[in-house]
Amino acid sequence: MRKSIAIIMVFCMLFSNITFVNAEETTNQITANNQENQKSYSDLSNHWAKEYITRLSDYELLGGYEDGTVRPDKFITRAEFTKVMNKIFGYIELSEQGFADISEKDWYYTDILKAKQAGYLKGYDDNTVKPNNLITREQAATIIARAFKLQAIGDETSKISDNLEISAFAKDAISELVRQKILSGYEDGTIRPLKNITRAETSKIVSQIITQLYNKSGTYEAKTIEGNLIVNKENVILKNITIKGNLYLAEGIGEGNVDLDNVKVEGKTFINGGGEHSITFNNTTLGEVVIYKQNGKIRVVSKGTTTVGTTTLNSGANLEENGNQGTGFGQVEIMIAKPGETIKFDGDFESVDIETDVKVEVNGDTQIQKLQVTEQAQKADIVVEKDAKVTSLTLGSEAKIESKGTISTTTVTAQDKKIELTGKFEGVNIQSKSDVQVTGTSTVKTFNVAKTAEGSTVNLTKESTVTKLSIDAKSDIKGEGSITNATVNASGTTIQQKPTTTTVGAGVTTQVNNVTSTNTTTTATTTTTSSSSGSSTVAVSSITVTPTTMNLTVGGATGTITKTVTPANASNSNVTWLSSATNVATVVNGVVTPVAAGTTTITATSAADGTKTATTVVTVKAATQATPIENGAPNPSTVVSVTGDTFAAGATDVSNWTISAGTTGLTVGTITLQGAAGTATGAIFDLTGTAAEGTLSIQPKATALTSGVAGNAVTVTVAAAGAQVVEFLIKSTFAGAFTSDMKVEINNVEITDYELYYDNQLVAEDTNGVVRTVNNVFTDMSKIKIIHNSAEKTDTDNTMGAW
Repeated sequence: MRKSIAIIMVFCMLFSNITFVNAEETTNQITANNQENQKSYSDLSNHWAKEYITRLSDYELLGGYEDGTVRPDKFITRAEFTKVMNKIFGYIELSEQGFADISEKDWYYTDILKAKQAGYLKGYDDNTVKPNNLITREQAATIIARAFKLQAIGDETSKISDNLEISAFAKDAISELVRQKILSGYEDGTIRPLKNITRAETSKIVSQIITQLYNKSGTYEAKTIEGNLIVNKENVILKNITIKGNLYLAEGIGEGNVDLDNVKVEGKTFINGGGEHSITFNNTTLGEVVIYKQNGKIRVVSKGTTTVGTTTLNSGANLEENGNQGTGFGQVEIMIAKPGETIKFDGDFESVDIETDVKVEVNGDTQIQKLQVTEQAQKADIVVEKDAKVTSLTLGSEAKIESKGTISTTTVTAQDKKIELTGKFEGVNIQSKSDVQVTGTSTVKTFNVAKTAEGSTVNLTKESTVTKLSIDAKSDIKGEGSITNATVNASGTTIQQKPTTTTVGAGVTTQVNNVTSTNTTTTATTTTTSSSSGSSTVAVSSITVTPTTMNLTVGGATGTITKTVTPANASNSNVTWLSSATNVATVVNGVVTPVAAGTTTITATSAADGTKTATTVVTVKAATQATPIENGAPNPSTVVSVTGDTFAAGATDVSNWTISAGTTGLTVGTITLQGAAGTATGAIFDLTGTAAEGTLSIQPKATALTSGVAGNAVTVTVAAAGAQVVEFLIKSTFAGAFTSDMKVEINNVEITDYELYYDNQLVAEDTNGVVRTVNNVFTDMSKIKIIHNSAEKTDTDNTMGAW
């Protein structure tokens, strides 16, 4: 049994009862912390690490000794360090394989098994872990980098004077921790990687990588968290938060729930905890999401205006879009799955890539524009349920497809692989040599063997049906399934069945139903082999689109691409539409919707012949807007904000903007970003001069924006003296309590740099300049005022506008 006695250097746990965090909590406050729970240690009062040790103690990650000391300068062992890491993430799962030098009687036995299962503790080549050895700085750095899933950007070790002492296994970890200023060196420029690490140094490193830790159930609200946030407890709600770093929904959540409501994560989001009814994104913006659940059973739901850039699945999961008004899940990549795990999709999805051996279920009423099984997948099992639709399915490896719904186009690119198709298929196009079996009572409307697929075999089982078969490469068509119309354009092709109608291309020799025939003419010959009257097929020779280039603006109007199929009387003139970058723009039936700044290629592909395509290059510009300037204002400033992009470092250089002052009499002095380059969406223009009536035009060049695509021009209007119009706009809802959302416009331009007072009480606004209150509906206009540019303002017409 595990020992329960105290051992020197074992960390004690401190307990806290706080379960709710005030809405105005700042990122420097400590979660679940109050005066009752703070502990003073007799040897800490003047120590340089007091702040860090106190913080970890408040987080219940580090405790003291029975004599009231914390011993900050005492070295820490490998086992003790893993215990701290396990508490941070709340790890639950144990590895089934231990190490040769640990046993169940050891106090650290469970912690070591958790660390191994989590993947951050590897051990030595002799299958030992040396738990009682003092941990070195480079070992600690490596464990932290693995646990926090950090990837090295560049090589910072070249700047370290003793970099040759860094072991190969620790180089990337130390480089990234130094780059992020989590691991600091000494005054002589060394990092001392082989030096043992103390409890104080451990506290500092952990404190710097964790900006906030929520380890109690409850609702948390904060305007901005400047770094990483970790949630390791179930039944947590995050509301109205911008997270500048990464968000970790840790294993400690277990099978519980976590809700994100109006949350923006500028880093990555890692989901390792939550059950089958658990993680919900509502009106939330996430860049990259990585999901790994140990048992492969987790449900992640996107609602409201939620937008997720890329979702990487490293385990089984159920992704669901529930009435999404935003783009929802963008690109989905299935990278890793254990045997028996299933990925389920519910909702509308733009693009899904399968890169591992896994079973995928596309549930009823679900739509996937682009579903691709890559060569790396090795094998995939896909079920498209009734009423579900996949517009484009690409098979780059062995696959088994069951279609009870609709698959518009199935393209086989796998080389020398077996493909099994069961169910209903609109069009199948084989582009590489492969073995395709159409089983059961399957139906395929259009089946094409492309010129690049020579040597392919198609086996149609007894009750299967192909309406139109087109063969452009030597192939072997087998089985007892029926074929209505066959067109053979490649000599050496054999068709075991007897199609209703067979068309043989000029100069082609083929064998149909054991009968060899040669068309020696210069035109195709059609033969009818049943009592039907027969027919001929008009193939697609080319596709063109107009326009071939298109410029759109984020949040602006959609664009329409028109396709032309030649010849006009082609039997099948349908095309499928795909966007190469759905995070930039999406396309449905030729209508292009801008999403974010960048460039994407829209491809129209013939449904009858997948080799016939045409493209349009779409450039999406960021949408920019600016706050107004008052007439007569001396040396005013305006805030230029961008939607669908972020400002690059070059945005602070005036030469990277196109600026026309008009009659305003203003010139640009300095430009300051509201945040870090690459993440900032606002820029403050400090102007010189006295503002006169007129318009100031400001447009970011490509060099000012992260996407490298110029934004649209924004016009800042300086109204005539005394002509300023102030308008308050509001919307109120009821969902258990009244909620009022209000924003402010001056001269029809929304402003965000203001303070709002209701009945002389300051009301907080969110980062978008929107005021939200609960149980406080703004009904008395006489009690509402704002302070903007040091001036008090009220609504011009004393009426509340609708939002």
